[in-house]
Amino acid sequence: MISTEIRATTTRTTTMKAIVQDRYGTSEVLELREIAKPEIGEGDVLVRVRAAGVNPGDWAIMGGLPYIARPVYGLRKPKNRVRGTDVAGQVEAVGASVTRFRQGDEVFGSSKHLGGAFAEYAAVSEDALAPKPTNLTFEQAAAVPMAGYVALQALRDHGKVKAGQKVLVNGASGGIGTFAVQIAKSLGAEVTGVTSTRNSVTTSSSTTWRTTHRPTSDAHSLHRGCSCRTAGASTIGGSPVGVALSARRCRLRS
Repeated sequence: MISTEIRATTTRTTTMKAIVQDRYGTSEVLELREIAKPEIGEGDVLVRVRAAGVNPGDWAIMGGLPYIARPVYGLRKPKNRVRGTDVAGQVEAVGASVTRFRQGDEVFGSSKHLGGAFAEYAAVSEDALAPKPTNLTFEQAAAVPMAGYVALQALRDHGKVKAGQKVLVNGASGGIGTFAVQIAKSLGAEVTGVTSTRNSVTTSSSTTWRTTHRPTSDAHSLHRGCSCRTAGASTIGGSPVGVALSARRCRLRS
């Protein structure tokens, strides 16, 4: 998690500090530099960054991996030099057509063009932002967007989870998995979480946890992706599972 302190005044009106890269590689390609503030369009919001989340996707883009994705990231170097996607902060300015936010609002969401959050300011589309709940810190809010979006899309939109269904979450101790367990419970499902022994968690009355040294038959039967399988796709102790989600290899769908 990257966090910044907000300052009452600044002498830099058109520039900002940001973590940038000019080529693909390891973390050694990242540099702290002074660059121009991002420009915003009519439907964009300029966010003064208070915290930014770090995801496996940020690491993948930094290294240009997998190679098949480089037409999206940039063939020889990143199209967006500033890393970081998940962001939380305060609205600094809004585009002419923005109606949901105004200067000073506390927000969180995903920055534009697969990057931009590891900076003092980030440009974000209005529809990629939400008001930050008052009971969350900026750091907590910045940890939500990417993992939370994927889990919500998988269970609510693709899995169509309903109250009373049995849901099996493989990789339940990871970023997406921990959100998936909570979202499934909030939808009224009976949840079983599968995780490795080293990532084992305390068994609670609301969720059944299974720890394994290697993939179980339950885990093998999961569809490896975010299109959750429906009734009968997997079993727990011989009983059919309504929805099975492998949170290990989920990706956000547009």
